[in-house]
Amino acid sequence: MSDDLNNYPGQQHTQPGRDIFGCFSDALPDRWGRTLLLRCEQLAASEEKRSARRLSSFDFLTGIDDFSRMGGFRFKEEPQGEFINVSQSLKIPPLTDIRELIAASQEIEKSEEANILPERKWLKQLVQPGSSLGGARPKASVVDTSHTLYVAKFPSRKDDYDAGLWEHFAHQLAIRAGIHAATTQVLTTGEKHHTLLSRRFDRTDDGRRIHFASAMTLLGLTDGDNAVTGYGYLDMVDFILQHCTDVNANLRELYRRVAYNICIGNSDDHFRNHGFLLTSKGWTLSPAYDMNPTLNDHQSLLISASSSQSDLGILLDACEEYMLDAQTAKQIIGEVVDAVKGWHEWAVRLGISKREMDLFRDVFKRNTDSSAIM
Repeated sequence: MSDDLNNYPGQQHTQPGRDIFGCFSDALPDRWGRTLLLRCEQLAASEEKRSARRLSSFDFLTGIDDFSRMGGFRFKEEPQGEFINVSQSLKIPPLTDIRELIAASQEIEKSEEANILPERKWLKQLVQPGSSLGGARPKASVVDTSHTLYVAKFPSRKDDYDAGLWEHFAHQLAIRAGIHAATTQVLTTGEKHHTLLSRRFDRTDDGRRIHFASAMTLLGLTDGDNAVTGYGYLDMVDFILQHCTDVNANLRELYRRVAYNICIGNSDDHFRNHGFLLTSKGWTLSPAYDMNPTLNDHQSLLISASSSQSDLGILLDACEEYMLDAQTAKQIIGEVVDAVKGWHEWAVRLGISKREMDLFRDVFKRNTDSSAIM
């Protein structure tokens, strides 16, 4: 579960400089969720005429709604007590409320830009559905009519292109490339850009929880550990070899994802954006998520023992480090390249504008150069 948590009952202590065990960090909100919870505390302090409390990681962890908290962890203060922050009525809004949620997120963004506290009515709409989620983009948890849980990523006031539509494009193209990716769809809500819906893969069809952990947590790393500090995909290879079920399938899947990230220029491939699900037989790679094309020519992580350059030739040369023979590696890369070369047709089908396609055209052309793997 976590390399900083020992396998015995009773009181334990976090490592110096940390206020929470690593295994719980994946259930913590990131920038957007923390902003919502911090502004709630500041508003309460202002209304109660007191100083705002400094919120700890545990405050963030227990301040979010139990229903939508990421992964399988639930929390109690006493063994026989109730779970923390469980409501009798569902606090997660239905998909039909999406326009109101978008409006609230835009009001929050406006207040952040103006460096003022938002109105409570906007926070009230978002704090329970939105505070449990990672990432910096405005978002909220929503449920459809069958109570299936989704993450809704809203357009941001800062966007200069349709980020939601491009993320959906990247996930659909990944599936065409043979990757097990999160299920996504996009909604047109009258805004300039689309809202992305991504189905939560840490829940079964009947709503039971599946435990999730990021690669960062399972490797015992922290934010900022990446190619610059000497870490990369081969660290995940080591974890798969030691802890995963169906090792060979997971190694091939990881290699395919590296090839795909290179091909689309997805340089936001840090350790938080790779995850594992815990099954009865052991860990296995979660569906791929948070994939987007960028204009960068290097990955966040090393793709070999020494290089983070977005280069399929380097990845092919490193195939033995992924425990793959050259023939298998060439086949995987070839399948990914063939799928990504059809990016333009897929982008047109999804309605991506010519201006935005032109923005990424050179990235797809450069990174799918077949001569690198001949």
